[in-house]
Amino acid sequence: MKKNQDKGTVVLSGSTLDLADYWQKKKGFKTRKAFIEAAINRYIDIENHNYDLPDMEIHRINQLITAVNALKDESYLTRKAVNNGFSAILDLDEDDGEL
Repeated sequence: MKKNQDKGTVVLSGSTLDLADYWQKKKGFKTRKAFIEAAINRYIDIENHNYDLPDMEIHRINQLITAVNALKDESYLTRKAVNNGFSAILDLDEDDGEL
């Protein structure tokens, strides 16, 4: 055994063992040990927020970013129109002295 490897035992219930065997074969792992190590490492990566997003999720995030930017621009233009409207009313008031 290599110096940096410790031997450990993992006890799985029957249904979990069946799932592990199914996914081991489906993903092409040669041994159950290799699959369990990969599964543990993947879980740790997920917990550390260190993983790639699928293309569809990236596409949806980009859609949401575009929508938020459009709302921001629309809000700015609405605020500008309201401010211009009130400024015009105040300018009329200053010219006439009365409304």
